[in-house]
Amino acid sequence: MNVSGHVNLTAGQVVGGRFLIEARLGQGGFGSVYRALGLHTGCHCALKVERGGRNALLRELEVLSVVGGVGGVAPAPLEWWRLGNHSVLAMEAKGTSLRGVNGSLAAVGVLVAGVLALLGELHGRGFVHRDVKASNIVHGNPADPHDAHRLYLVDFGLAERFRAPRGGHVPLQEGVRPKGTFQYLSVRSHRQLLQSRRDDLESLAYLAGALLKGRLPWVFSSRRRPTHPEAARIKESRTRAVFSSCPRVFADFLQYARGLDYAAEPDYNTWRRAFLRLESLSDPHDALLHKCRQDVYRQPRRNKHNNTHTP
Repeated sequence: MNVSGHVNLTAGQVVGGRFLIEARLGQGGFGSVYRALGLHTGCHCALKVERGGRNALLRELEVLSVVGGVGGVAPAPLEWWRLGNHSVLAMEAKGTSLRGVNGSLAAVGVLVAGVLALLGELHGRGFVHRDVKASNIVHGNPADPHDAHRLYLVDFGLAERFRAPRGGHVPLQEGVRPKGTFQYLSVRSHRQLLQSRRDDLESLAYLAGALLKGRLPWVFSSRRRPTHPEAARIKESRTRAVFSSCPRVFADFLQYARGLDYAAEPDYNTWRRAFLRLESLSDPHDALLHKCRQDVYRQPRRNKHNNTHTP
């Protein structure tokens, strides 16, 4: 392991005296993710190993401790510890993400309904995700028939509480550095307004467009990335192109998310029902639809302040 830079664990290596590394699943700016076997439990898990000098895993541990586990919206955290200059978080193993998925109208509608349920639960616990995208939504553990068809949110390193310590909503702030993936950032995030629940929904709308079309009508490369004000103008000017030739519910949902007030609670259930109506367009041979439809009927917790909006 390179203690001063990127983590480099190898298959067969034992970490912390109780986890056997089997394979590396991915690597990013924060560090790496590995599939591991718990030597004391015999169960597989995921290990996230973060480079020194960062605190994203502690933030993720805080969120997972609240929303993870049985009946939750995220994997359960197992352990957290220091490994040299790095931090390590072990959590339940889950299945593949939605990255690279292209779906039918019915399948994407069911997926959006499922993610809305997850966001409703997450927001109900006082957190916003701030990085909703395909790679951060995963299916359940394929080895567990009771879990395989569920959906989960992952990667809470950018998540933040939107509830103030004494209740109420954190006040709106301007001039805030945007957090998240550039392609999926909301227009208001590009304008440096503090993110709230509405921004998670706008990112979800962009994700739906990417799943339907294979890509969004804007491409922001790391070499030629526009400024945030330019990106906001681009996204506003190409709104129609995101869902051209698609059922109106997708474009209506994007406009709804953009039109919400900063502290407003979204009407998750009404929009879930609207997207689930797309099941009538299903193809009996649509494998993705069958894979993801079984868990979308969970109802997010309702709040007495829940808005009403009928799409």
